[in-house]
Amino acid sequence: MKKFLSIAGVAAATVALTLTAASPATAATTPKTSTSVNTTCNVTTDKVLVAVYAENTESVPVSVKFVTDYGTKSATVAAGARYYQTLETSKGNVASGKVAVSVYRGATATEAAAYSYTEKAFPEKTCTQNPIGTANGGSYINSSTGKIALTGYFTNKGKDAVSVRLLTPKGESAAQTVEPGKSAYLVVQTTDATTTDLAGSIRAYKYIDGKGLSSLFPVTFPGRTSVVPTTISVSSGFAKGLSDTRATGHKELKGTGLRIWTEGATSTDKVAEYVFTNTALSAVGTPALDYTPTTGGKPGYQLVVDFDGDGQSDGILVGEDVYGQNWWLSNSATAPVKAAAPHTGGGFGSQWYGTLAEWSAAFPNAKVAAYGFSLGSGVLGDGVLNSITFAGKAYTFVQ
Repeated sequence: MKKFLSIAGVAAATVALTLTAASPATAATTPKTSTSVNTTCNVTTDKVLVAVYAENTESVPVSVKFVTDYGTKSATVAAGARYYQTLETSKGNVASGKVAVSVYRGATATEAAAYSYTEKAFPEKTCTQNPIGTANGGSYINSSTGKIALTGYFTNKGKDAVSVRLLTPKGESAAQTVEPGKSAYLVVQTTDATTTDLAGSIRAYKYIDGKGLSSLFPVTFPGRTSVVPTTISVSSGFAKGLSDTRATGHKELKGTGLRIWTEGATSTDKVAEYVFTNTALSAVGTPALDYTPTTGGKPGYQLVVDFDGDGQSDGILVGEDVYGQNWWLSNSATAPVKAAAPHTGGGFGSQWYGTLAEWSAAFPNAKVAAYGFSLGSGVLGDGVLNSITFAGKAYTFVQ
């Protein structure tokens, strides 16, 4: 006897066969991969790093991709493995931001391919440090002015260039830029001949990625008292580069004075010596020679002058008793100085002359580079220069 399936049984068998043929793998699920992002610091450069991390808990490899404003990192992560990388931002400070994270798992025998996309936030980060370094203070006596100078020395131990300035109770220095590993020497000139121990600081400042950072480094300045010498050494006090003592001109120490003499009245009969200085022409006071003649002519006072303040001597002003308060300009002076002389004409040693006040008014930037005396040339004379007065001080002589 033959048996036949009912219509309901046929339908059920057909559905079962259809499901079996259409479903070789289960539906896709989100990849089992843990990801995270953060910010950290590169301790070598003090720059911010964006750190990315993935851990694959699948039994098959997955592909991960991290996209940031500072670059992209991607890799295939083996089953059960971990992945960690950092991206350089080249910035000392970054605001909070996001990283786009993509994870892809290919199809397997039991599960379809899967893909996920998320955005992970990272926090604001500052890696730039305040300026770091070493600092020292000091002081010295400025030999040109007899005044105290306060000093600072700074070495940059940080990763970035900094701007430094010396701050003192007597004022502050100009700023200097100091590169990493380099040093700066800072000076503040005072108007004091005496100072007590003083406290100050070196301020270091930098501006990185829109953020200003500064540090103060305390320093001290030892107190000093300036003792301006009131003697000139015959053996070492004269400016050798300016000396014009010739073959038949002579000088020797005599007590606290300087004997000067010539042998005749020729071109080699000359004694001329100078002392370096750096004094405004307007501050020289009333220069004078205290001279006791034995025979013959007398020496004249000489000022070697940088008339325009450019660091180069432009001529010599000569003061001689016979011309009273008028000082005449040497013929070797530059043409611009001659052209701007207070007075021109004969009768006062040369064609260009004036009082020191008139010369100072005509050349307000003038500096005296050296002061001294000259006997000759072509003058027979013998006597003792007891002292030479310059800028209000009378100088005698020592060996």
